[in-house]
Formats: sequence, structure tokens, C-alpha cells
Amino acid sequence: MQRASLTNLRRAFAVALWLLLAAQLAGCAGDWRMRERFRKSPAEPVGATDWYTPTVDIGKGPGAALPVADATQRSVSADALAAAQKYAQDKNSYGLIVAHRGVIQLEYYKEGFGPERQLDSQSMHKPLSAILTMAAVADGKLTLDDPLSRFIPEWRNDARGRITVRDVLYMQTGLVEPRYEEKIDNPAFQMFITSHLKEKVLALTLEDPPGTHYHSHYAATQLLQFVIESATGERYADYLRKRLWSKLGGGYARVRLDRPGGNAQVFCCLQARPRDWLRVGLMLANGGEYNGQTILPPAAFKQLTTASTMAPNFAMQQIWLGSPYNRVRMGDSRNPARGLPMSAPFAADDVFYLEGRGGQRVYVVPSRQLVVVRQGEVRMEWDDAAFLNGIIRGLQ
Repeated sequence: MQRASLTNLRRAFAVALWLLLAAQLAGCAGDWRMRERFRKSPAEPVGATDWYTPTVDIGKGPGAALPVADATQRSVSADALAAAQKYAQDKNSYGLIVAHRGVIQLEYYKEGFGPERQLDSQSMHKPLSAILTMAAVADGKLTLDDPLSRFIPEWRNDARGRITVRDVLYMQTGLVEPRYEEKIDNPAFQMFITSHLKEKVLALTLEDPPGTHYHSHYAATQLLQFVIESATGERYADYLRKRLWSKLGGGYARVRLDRPGGNAQVFCCLQARPRDWLRVGLMLANGGEYNGQTILPPAAFKQLTTASTMAPNFAMQQIWLGSPYNRVRMGDSRNPARGLPMSAPFAADDVFYLEGRGGQRVYVVPSRQLVVVRQGEVRMEWDDAAFLNGIIRGLQ
């Protein structure tokens, strides 16, 4: 009797597992774009940008000119620049720019790349979406304490509607983050290649009350698209182009869409050039000002770069603060030991940086008027302090 019950239980479990897998595969089968993107998805994503379609332009042309220091008039020591370039080359970087006092001191590109080559930002798009959200706050379009029920009609009678814009920006939504595996039936990986991005995001469920738990994530960042579009009445890419990119003099760049005329992917994968990321960094180094224009007023800039109450080195959407120094940069408030190791303190107290997976970085040191951009192969062993400290110490 017991053996028969156990057999029936196993049989029922196998049937349930098969039905779940069949449902997932059926969803994949009905999304031909997702299948095609999965087939084309590159093993090394930063240097490959043309495989994903469709996209929408947020800038065109070479962009405004940037000043470049003559080799005899650099304000960073030659040894420091050489060491930075060697470290970048050793980690297979495709582009590296060091700018001091608004002037480019070093610009390096790997053979086969160059200043006009677009690279994939990985998660550096997240802090860009935070900058754009704070611009909308400064424009009076929304507030940080607005609930998502204001922007997402589907959540007006839903507990998830009580999540605030602040919760999204500080990654404390309480939403479940699917475990990521590069498999076509993996719900997390599907977020990157689906034709139905909004449906995938709105299917995320609560595991904690909003505002009670910080967890560095990717999926919930997509909610900022719905916030920005509802608050401004403009498409995400249009608002990004008008409110930020064109004011910075940015050149040719693209945002992914899940389908023609569809949702902009804002948690990942902006396609742009290192020089345009430099412009973003120069604006941040100057407290939200760029070429005499106020991109972010002081209050909005200060909020953007203020640490979370739950994580001392985490500001909005993966803008990481170098101080205070912690041996581990915490990624989960329930497990402070979980996160990236930090090899040493930074050589300046006010370092902060925009982060993308595997060493995609825009470093900003306002007190030194220093901005550094690195993009290249995903290298999880990238050491921020080992790379940046030599440059800071080499300032003349």
C-alpha cells in the first residue's frame, strides 16, 4: 500500500513537472523573436551589438567635440596612464578613456574597435534610468514617494501597487527576482530576449513587504519605464533623447525594444560609445551641470548619489559609492557577506561609479575632476580599486 502511494506520488510529480515544462516551452514557441534572439545571442555580449533587433535611436552622428590634451600637456602622469592602459589591456578592454578637468588624457581602443564603435552597456543602463527618473522628479512629473499604482493601472487594486518609485530606485521592491540561467526556458533569461517584456515584469510576485529588504537585482528596474512614460506622457527613448542625451551632445546610440513600437529595455544593454558615457560622467562630476546647462538640479543630484538606508555603498540603481570602505560590497541586506569583494579603499573619499556586469564602468571623482570609462570583455575579477587608485595618485 505504501509502495503504491509512493509510486502514485512520483507519477503525479513527474506529470506536474512535465506540464510546467510544456507550458514554458509553449510560451517560447509562440514568441519567434525570442527564439531567434536566443539563437543569435553572443557568448561575449559587450562587443556585439548588431545581433539584437529592433532598436530605437536616441542619438545620431559623432556627437559634440570633446577636448583632448596634447601629449606634452597632460595633467595625469605618463606612468599612471600607462599602468591603467596595461591593466585594461590585460582584462581585454575594448575602450578606455581617462579625462581630467574635462580634458581627455588617454583614449585607448583595442585593435578592431575605435571611437565610433558602439558597445553594449550591460547594467550601466540601470543608473542611466535612475538619472532620467530623477530628471523627471526635477521636472515636477512625479515624486519618489508616488506608489506604482499611479503609473501601472494593472496594479491599482494589487499589493504591488504600494511599491514606491523610491523602492524601485533603491532596489527594495520586495519582488521576487527569478534565478538567472542562459537557457531559453529560464524566466530570468527570457526577460532579456522576450517580445512581451511588460507581461514578464508584471508577472513578478511579492516575497517581502515593499521597502523592507534590499537586494541588488535587474528585473524590477524595468518598472522605471512604466513610471517615466506614464509620468511624462512620452516614450522612454524619446524622453531620454530629449532630456539627457541631446543636452550632453551625445552621438549615435540605441535602446533595445522588445518588438517594433514596443517596450524599451531599461535594465540592460544600451548601445553607445565610450565617449558618450564619458559625457554622462562629466555631467555627474560637475554635480549635474554640463556645458552651462543644468541637467539635474542640486537636490536631484544629491538624492541620486545618496546611499540607501539598507546598504552603505549602494545609491540609486547600481550607482556605487566608494566610501565607507567595506571588504564586501553588500548585495543583499539579509546577507551582508554576499556581494563583490573590495580589495582596498579608494584613494579619494568621494569616488562613485556606474556599474555594468564584468567591469563596465564610469568612475567619477568630483574632488579631483576625474572621470574614467572602461568597457570591454565581461571580467568578473575586475578590481575597481587596483585599477582606479593608480590614476588618482597620478594626478598632477
